[in-house]
Amino acid sequence: MKSMNKQEKSVRKMIINGICLFFLVGAVACNSSEKQGDTASEQMSQEGSDAAAGNTAGGTWDSNRFNTTFASNNRYGEWDANRDSYLDENEYTRGFYRTWDTNRDNKVDQNEWNTASRDFGMQNQTWDKWDSNRDGSLDEKEYRTGFNQSGWYREWDGDGDKRLSQQEYSTGLFGRWDRNGDSMLDENEYTPYNTYYGNGGTGNGMNNGTGTGTGTGTGTDRTGTGNNGTGNTGTGTGNGNGTGTGTGTGNGTGTGNGTGTGTGTGNRPGSGS
Repeated sequence: MKSMNKQEKSVRKMIINGICLFFLVGAVACNSSEKQGDTASEQMSQEGSDAAAGNTAGGTWDSNRFNTTFASNNRYGEWDANRDSYLDENEYTRGFYRTWDTNRDNKVDQNEWNTASRDFGMQNQTWDKWDSNRDGSLDEKEYRTGFNQSGWYREWDGDGDKRLSQQEYSTGLFGRWDRNGDSMLDENEYTPYNTYYGNGGTGNGMNNGTGTGTGTGTGTDRTGTGNNGTGNTGTGTGNGNGTGTGTGTGNGTGTGNGTGTGTGTGNRPGSGS
């Protein structure tokens, strides 16, 4: 009898130990699973943050990811002045002029030119060739004459239809920065994107905006309608049609998309006697 009681106690002890061990293993597994879940959550959160910030895993960009990111910055839409979803050569060159003008003073100085021509890998060009009037900065005409020598527009026009789609533009840009030709952009190759096209930048637009202006005119009744006002905007430049009194300078509104603020001058004849 004593032997059986001893045996029963031993069996009960083994069962209790087994149950305890079962719960202990379960608790460890649960804790490990929670940690893995937390790690996975943190990783997904970080990936989401990276995507929002324009980063990719491993600091590399393939052409598809680059094209998608470029499409989200709205620069192409700002340059497409006639809203036909393509860039002709004038729109293309003007867009680059605005892009290289990093301080937004509506001209490209020598420092901006030196930096941008290096960042975009422009070869066989010199500042002296571009600054034809030797005033230390490039107006749009000088810039156009120099820039068109690059031949990029024809090179980027993959289907040869003499207009660039957004895909053709971003593909051409990707090719300029893929210096080692491995079809990927590493962190160093990608850096110029943030400088010239990143969300932190302030784009320059070229679409029409509307505005009102005031000026001084001749005549007793100094009221009139302004025509052909050109507005220089904080985020873009646009043509502003506004009303003013007489002939003068008016304040217009317009961004790259036709909304924004800017100043413009226009021919605003007054009527009166």
